[in-house]
Amino acid sequence: MTDSEIKAFKNELRNYRFYQKQVDELKGQEDMIYHILGGYKSPDPSKIPGGYNPNMVMQKADLSDKLVVISRRRERFQERIDQLNEVLDQLNPEIRQHMTDIYIGGKPYIQVADSIPIAVSGLYKRINVALRKVPYVMPK
Repeated sequence: MTDSEIKAFKNELRNYRFYQKQVDELKGQEDMIYHILGGYKSPDPSKIPGGYNPNMVMQKADLSDKLVVISRRRERFQERIDQLNEVLDQLNPEIRQHMTDIYIGGKPYIQVADSIPIAVSGLYKRINVALRKVPYVMPK
């Protein structure tokens, strides 16, 4: 990786928890739509049994369209998470843990450096050297 790619990767890694949260929320929305489309509703006593309800057909079509949009969005966030994990998996487990603590967990460099023990600049350099050795493809 080049220096600019390392910066971009670190910024993208800071968004990791956001991506996970979005995937979880969109999965919940998908489940709700599947639940509605599955017909798990109590019958409406005001409707004539066996009658045709064109509003329900339109509602199901709208929900199906919404489901496609939600699933595409969820897949995009999941692809980003997978790309970040792919790069992290190529790193030394110790460096990967430090990067996870700093960029995903939000711990300050000083706290992580004190736990090793190493100087902050040394930790920063270790992370950058490890990332330079990894091939990285920018997410789309």
